[in-house]
Amino acid sequence: MVDVEILRRRYEREREARKCAETILEKKSLELFRANQDLVAFNESLEHLVAERTKALETSESRLQSLICNLSEGVLLENQKGEIVLVNQGFCEIFKIECSPQRLVGGLCADALELVSNLFLEPQQLVNRTNEILREKKSVSDEQIKLADGRILNRDYVPIFIKSEYFGHLWKYRDVTNEVLVQEKLRASEDKYRGIIENMELGLMEVDNEGRIVTPYPRFCEMVGYEPQELIGQVAIDIFLPKEFATIFENQSKERNHGRSSVYEIQIFKKGGERIWVLISGVPIFDLNGRVTGTLGIHYDITHQKKLQNDLELARQKAEAAQEAEKQFLANMSHEIRTPLNAIIGMSHLLHDTHPTPEQKEYLTILKNSAEMLRMLISDVLDISKIRSGMVRSLAKSVQLRLQDKPISITTVFDERIENTLIGDDLLLNQILTNLIGNAEKFTAKGTIGISVKLKARVSEHYLLEFRVSDTGIGIPEDKVDLIFQTFRQVDGDIKRKFGGTGLGLSITKQLVELQGGSIEVESKLGEGSTFIVSLPYKDSGNRVIAKEYNIPNFDKIQVSDKKILVIEDNFMNRKYISTLLTKWGLDFSMAHDGKEGVEAAKKEKFDLIFMDIQMPIMDGYESTIAIRNSANPNVDTCIIALTASAMLSQKDKAFQAGMTDYLSKPFTPEQLMDKLQNNTQPSISDDLNTDNTEGGFFQFNPRLDAQLLDELYANEWDYVREMFKIFIENSIPEYEQLQEAFIKEDYEEVRRLAHKLKPTFGMVGLPDIEKKMLELENAAKAKPEKIVLEEIFDRIEADIPHAVEAVENDFNRLRLIEV
Repeated sequence: MVDVEILRRRYEREREARKCAETILEKKSLELFRANQDLVAFNESLEHLVAERTKALETSESRLQSLICNLSEGVLLENQKGEIVLVNQGFCEIFKIECSPQRLVGGLCADALELVSNLFLEPQQLVNRTNEILREKKSVSDEQIKLADGRILNRDYVPIFIKSEYFGHLWKYRDVTNEVLVQEKLRASEDKYRGIIENMELGLMEVDNEGRIVTPYPRFCEMVGYEPQELIGQVAIDIFLPKEFATIFENQSKERNHGRSSVYEIQIFKKGGERIWVLISGVPIFDLNGRVTGTLGIHYDITHQKKLQNDLELARQKAEAAQEAEKQFLANMSHEIRTPLNAIIGMSHLLHDTHPTPEQKEYLTILKNSAEMLRMLISDVLDISKIRSGMVRSLAKSVQLRLQDKPISITTVFDERIENTLIGDDLLLNQILTNLIGNAEKFTAKGTIGISVKLKARVSEHYLLEFRVSDTGIGIPEDKVDLIFQTFRQVDGDIKRKFGGTGLGLSITKQLVELQGGSIEVESKLGEGSTFIVSLPYKDSGNRVIAKEYNIPNFDKIQVSDKKILVIEDNFMNRKYISTLLTKWGLDFSMAHDGKEGVEAAKKEKFDLIFMDIQMPIMDGYESTIAIRNSANPNVDTCIIALTASAMLSQKDKAFQAGMTDYLSKPFTPEQLMDKLQNNTQPSISDDLNTDNTEGGFFQFNPRLDAQLLDELYANEWDYVREMFKIFIENSIPEYEQLQEAFIKEDYEEVRRLAHKLKPTFGMVGLPDIEKKMLELENAAKAKPEKIVLEEIFDRIEADIPHAVEAVENDFNRLRLIEV
């Protein structure tokens, strides 16, 4: 029983165990089935993912290959075995390989290198360097390789590592020949201009927008005596700028902040406190966005030039003082000679009309001709202001040449081919020949003086005549020939002591020759004599030479006897001369011995004309004229003619400014005195002026004024012309002075405004050229160009203004004589 029970229990345990095992087995089978299904699903998902990634990799590889193939640069991909994996068309083109890139794939890179080794300038050096790069397996960029045909390549090497494992490398080649050439040219250009700047000793310094020094260049540091580290970070104006230049520097800084360059001069301090003058060219520095980030100052030391400029200014002032002394000397010389000469000429004329005997008449003729010659020499040769202003006047009468009684023979030669009279200035020619003959006479004690004229050239109606005046005098040393035409210069000091003279004759002769477009030269040998050769151009008149006889006009026939004249003259001889002429012509006149007496006479009685001497005691001619014009008297508007013995044009201008209407230079002839009487007292002037003719009426405008334009504007309405000229003088000239002040202050807006305002006024007085220049100045000031551009325009206007204003003022004074 016990055994059965034991067996039954064992059976029960085994059955329970089997059931439990079956349950476990069933559970595990289910788990296995489910795991297998998950595994199948994961496998399918993995296969899909691999397929997608494979496709993406293939696409990426395709894109990479396409990109590499289309690169202009040469690319070659090599694996760790040295086999070519990938190569593009650019590589083949750079190395002139005549097969497709695909044929190179799979081959050894070393074989390909050997194939193209003949292309390299130094093949073995290239192979050695390539092997070195492959051993080191480090990246290389922009390594330069030179080819035998002159091309230059840049080579890059990129090793490929994946988790520290080497898989190969990539070579990249780029043709940089043009870039290198451009860089070399740029470098050469930079070296060139750097050398120029260094040779010009220009000091450069960069500052930021706050004025702090960023970079002081070596030459600048040398210029100011500082080391670079002493300047960097410092404010430039605190170190270098004197206070008196602060405003200039501030204005220049504003220009730079607005992106504009400029050039200016200032003084700066050196390290030891010494001042130097510098010319600074300030240039704004821009960033990539066009914003101003600082300034580059280019400094040039002009201290030496400034010193020379100051020395030159002192020399100029001394030269002007000497020139003024020269002019004053000539004026005084002229004045001293004119006064007695006036009496000589006057009395010779008066004696000529007293029915002298034939012998006396001959002596008077010689005296009259000699005095007349001297008068014309004084009037034109000593009139230095006329010579310098280019206004030597042509007179109507010729001058007879006279020779002193010396033991010399005179020879003359005249070219018979010159058959007609010529158009030219016979007075100037006579003066030239008179000076040269006088010079020959002075230096020739005995022997011969020769005078010749020949036709040097002829083109159509134009003649070129050559005049020669030769002598057998003392001659001129060869090394002194160039000095004889200089003002106040003689060959040596003994000349003045032995022969006299001022040294003016040949200098003035040269100016007279050049005024006519001619030339003068001299041939001379010391001890043998000299020959002066003058070449002058003339024009054929078409008329044969006809001998003319001089006749003194009979002034008795001129009817001006109803006029009352006041003569204010302090010199007895001049009073006698004028009074005799006025009495002879039957004129009623009064005499005053000085200016004060003349003013009193003008207050008491109405005169038709007043002759006013300039230089008088007590009250001179200027003061007397001003007194008559500005006081209540019957002669406020009476024509006043200045009697001046001065050679200076400035004194004649001063006479006009004082209120005189005309002038007569001493010494004067009866004809000239009568001309003034007729021109200033004829009652028919207004009738003549109202007569229109093709010559523009009676009044002739100054040649500097555009007569045609004035005729179109005013049509001979002389009162209108006079009024416009008066307005111009009273208003436009002061406004022009305002323009000058604005220009000096660099107030260009004011310059523009005044130029615009003045512009039409110049056209209204017959000065269209200045009107155009004013328009040019207005436009330039509006555009705000560099200062030098405005200065060039303004300088041209300044050169024209004095002559233009003088022409308007002179014509206005002449117009005041006209009663319309």
